[in-house]
Amino acid sequence: MSNDGLETIKALGIDRVHAETHISATNLKAIFEKSFEGMPKVQFLGFVSILEREYGVDLSGLKEEFVRYGEEHGIDDPSKTTIVPPSFDLRKKRKGWAYIVALVAGIVWVVYLIGSSPSSESAVPAPKKAPIEIVKPVETTPAEAVMPEAEAAPSEAIVTDGEADMEVAAAEPEAAEPEVATLPAPIIHDTLQILPKVRLWVGMVDLATYKKSQITTADPIVVDTNRSWLFIFGHGNLKLEHSGEIIDLQSKEPLYYHYDEGTLNEISESEFKRYNRGRAW
Repeated sequence: MSNDGLETIKALGIDRVHAETHISATNLKAIFEKSFEGMPKVQFLGFVSILEREYGVDLSGLKEEFVRYGEEHGIDDPSKTTIVPPSFDLRKKRKGWAYIVALVAGIVWVVYLIGSSPSSESAVPAPKKAPIEIVKPVETTPAEAVMPEAEAAPSEAIVTDGEADMEVAAAEPEAAEPEVATLPAPIIHDTLQILPKVRLWVGMVDLATYKKSQITTADPIVVDTNRSWLFIFGHGNLKLEHSGEIIDLQSKEPLYYHYDEGTLNEISESEFKRYNRGRAW
């Protein structure tokens, strides 16, 4: 099984890949060395997907190795994964790393399930082309084309070479044009990632339930785009990746964003409170 894509990324070095993808050096080292022990499945597959998209390589072989390792060792059963929301306080940022890992793992797992589900992006077989029937023109000999007057019967007309060619051309049917298969345009699923440039505090509000969650990290955060969200960023030194488009932000002040049905907009603090039922957080 080829791992050329992984070797290509390894050749860039951990420091460069960390700077470009914001995946921590510890996680990159585990991926490069295939140290699967202790790596949650959803987190591992999420990081590998980021590497594939960032560098345009195929790491399906690495994913299969990880899945086989998990099956052989009976680890990382998604049905036993429980996401416990941490306590939230803007003034007291607790270092609950167990909660942070569970939250990130849950988000990446949801995105992975959505991306791996069967969709209309599967290749559509091209319809078979209709066979082209070619009719061989009727061959005539000089004796058939022109009959001497002495041998021609009184009721038969004399056919010249020019007239015979015209009749043969008229009798030959036009070749049917081959059918051209038209494939439907691929469907691009909406994606959203938060890419901190440095350690960043992120507050998230699920507008369906108004449940709040928070995390402080320098690693990418994959957002479930099937829900509507409110975001608070402790500062504006980050990037947002929305369906392939990169939004590069640079601010020392907190930023507020609203996401709903594929649309991501920056909002003011007052708009955030209005969406959040009058609450600043």
